[in-house]
Amino acid sequence: MQKKSVIASKVINQINTKNVKIKPRWIFVLGTILAALGVVVSIASAAVGLYLFQFALLHPGRGADRKLDYALSTLPWYVLPLSLLSINVGWHLLKKFDFSYQKNRLVVTVLFVLGIALGVAMIPLTNLDDLLYTRGYFRSAHSGDVIINSPSTLKPSVVDALALALDDEYKALATYDAIIKKFGSVRPFSQIIKSEEMHINSLLELYKKYDLTASSNPYLGTITAPATLSLACSLGVEAEVANAELYNNKLLPQVAEYSDITTVFNNLMNASQSKHLPAFTRCQ
Repeated sequence: MQKKSVIASKVINQINTKNVKIKPRWIFVLGTILAALGVVVSIASAAVGLYLFQFALLHPGRGADRKLDYALSTLPWYVLPLSLLSINVGWHLLKKFDFSYQKNRLVVTVLFVLGIALGVAMIPLTNLDDLLYTRGYFRSAHSGDVIINSPSTLKPSVVDALALALDDEYKALATYDAIIKKFGSVRPFSQIIKSEEMHINSLLELYKKYDLTASSNPYLGTITAPATLSLACSLGVEAEVANAELYNNKLLPQVAEYSDITTVFNNLMNASQSKHLPAFTRCQ
């Protein structure tokens, strides 16, 4: 309290002696915008970087390696130093506008670290990673467009594998849709159904790439939801276990010659094992 009084007294004295000129308000506005923007972007950038590092540790394997390599080679990493520069310029402008401006470095550091940790946690919880890989920045990597070493035509067994994969994803989506219609938009179904939609879209991209005709979802409106939410979660566990086994034991061996399809199948299998299954297990 005494320190603040001393600072206030110094400010008043310097203003009275005209040693300090009042700066235009735009300096304060610009400084605030730059500092805030820099903080948000730097936290987001650091969170994505840490999430990729975490992904590399927890999901070893061919599909995971391909996804990680593509991310590291294509992400605009220059955004992080630019955001840090934005923070420094913003602080400088704020200091210039008000030379008495003080900041608690410990509090700022703690909040920054907490923001990064929260960002890392929110990426999988909000399905942002699936959104990026199937609809956003990594769409080409997820669908296989960045892989050029695949045969241009498909063997009948590969076409059958694609059809079986799509059918399984269709059935999962219809099941979760029936559960949501009965119990409302409850977690984890409200999140995982969005992920299933993205998985279906990634398979449809392969159909489009190889000029194949995909069937529509025959299961929508035909599945009866379990009597209780707990039973619904148990059904989700069984479905995701079966889904992962299907990809690992049958579908992946059938498409081994097609690196783009293998990548997509690995992504879908990893989602079942590492994200959907734990979510359903927790809600039983």
